[in-house]
Amino acid sequence: MGAAPDLRIVPSCDGVIDGGLPALIPPGEYQLSLQHWQTYKFMGRSPKLSLSFTVVDPGEHFGALVSRHYNVAALVGKEGRSGRFKASAGCDLVREYARLLELPGRFDRFDLQSLTRRIIVGKVDTVTTTARQQKLAPAVRYSVVRELLRIAA
Repeated sequence: MGAAPDLRIVPSCDGVIDGGLPALIPPGEYQLSLQHWQTYKFMGRSPKLSLSFTVVDPGEHFGALVSRHYNVAALVGKEGRSGRFKASAGCDLVREYARLLELPGRFDRFDLQSLTRRIIVGKVDTVTTTARQQKLAPAVRYSVVRELLRIAA
């Protein structure tokens, strides 16, 4: 009789993570470049605006994609990339925009395109809990922009 066959358990691959995992970088201030924005309805109801930034600080996190999400008053037209929206005067988006640039004379002229031509310093943080305040496992934690602070000098 010969040697016993080598029986190894091969893990099955029943599914894949769609789109991969979001970036996870250490919390802190980073120089960011706005790549695009999109509008959407969270859970089919709440109108939201998402700004997608890439980290432009030299180093190992260069090119990491992080997002800043805002509540907005309403979506104008179809939701999606470069979608239009209405923002209330007291929302975080208006406050941060006013900190970075002058507020527009008319709110129907809100110009996010002007932010794509500038380097912005933003505060990046790690998401450690779900919307229901349940702890996230370390493998699925991710980074988000918590606040836009200033235009880089």
